[in-house]
Amino acid sequence: MKYDWKNHPFVVDWLAGKQEFIMRTSGSTGEPRPIIATRSQIQASVNATQKALQLSSEFKALICLPLQFTAGIMMLARCLIVGMKPIVVEPSSNPLIKLEEQVDFAAFVPLQLQNILQDPESVIKLNRMKKVLVGGAALPERVVQKLQSLSVEVWATYGMTETVSHIALQKLNGSDKQNFFVALPNVQLRTNDEGCLEIFGDVTNFQWITTRDVVELQENKRFFKIIGRADNIINSGGIKIQPEVVEKQVETYFQQHEKIPIFAVSSQPDELYGEKLVLVIESSFRFQINSDELLSFLKKHLPPYHAPKEIFYIEQFPITSTGKINRQALKKLFI
Repeated sequence: MKYDWKNHPFVVDWLAGKQEFIMRTSGSTGEPRPIIATRSQIQASVNATQKALQLSSEFKALICLPLQFTAGIMMLARCLIVGMKPIVVEPSSNPLIKLEEQVDFAAFVPLQLQNILQDPESVIKLNRMKKVLVGGAALPERVVQKLQSLSVEVWATYGMTETVSHIALQKLNGSDKQNFFVALPNVQLRTNDEGCLEIFGDVTNFQWITTRDVVELQENKRFFKIIGRADNIINSGGIKIQPEVVEKQVETYFQQHEKIPIFAVSSQPDELYGEKLVLVIESSFRFQINSDELLSFLKKHLPPYHAPKEIFYIEQFPITSTGKINRQALKKLFI
């Protein structure tokens, strides 16, 4: 089902020349809150993306993200500024299944891209596109591997509402695929004492913004890798553990399975350690997993004291409004 995008409040306000716009955060790291973005910030973001991806006014752009959040609104902004024709459809787990019109450019969240790659007809439609953005969370390595057989360019994005969309891109496939995020032009980067990324540029209204993302920033301060969220760090017996690092090894172990379960690393209070690291897995896989073998694998492939002490199974993971695992809510289940 297509939607009348011309009457969307952002479109009406943009065409009327409005200078400030209210964007809402997704709530993935806390309660959703309003952020004021200026017209010049939005223009700068679109200009940088257009230059980096060589977007053309002849493109048709698929908009299948919620239009109440920044990612969807910025797709509208790119269409208005670049001159692309927007094809707006209802957000769904696989927006290509019912899509009849050929498009050149699209943006997806990881769950959408994963579902697209599982449907042969959708893969054909995807591969007819020229450029695809995927953001909101990291893609599992098994999904990245599937992208290598595609001709469509797939780019991972890094950004947030405070930077009115992404400030860095990483090409995930092709002969020129990248191992790091690369900052867009006019963006300056640095890290603070916690190792968290800080951002400055026209997209931040020329103010330094401090994120909670722990990164590995290269000497040229243009390339970086994301290690994890500072808010997610678990202090177990004085050892600071980044759950995302542990989860990468869990995913490596599950590569031997035909289907990888939903899982996350969390913690529960412990008298000895303060916090005890635990692995949480969806319950439908309870009898398909050798817990002792999995824990042994993690002890072997992780630094000392970084392996989970116990495995829990739950029927349903708490999720945010954008489909990410809600780590804070998950943690409360084990208090």
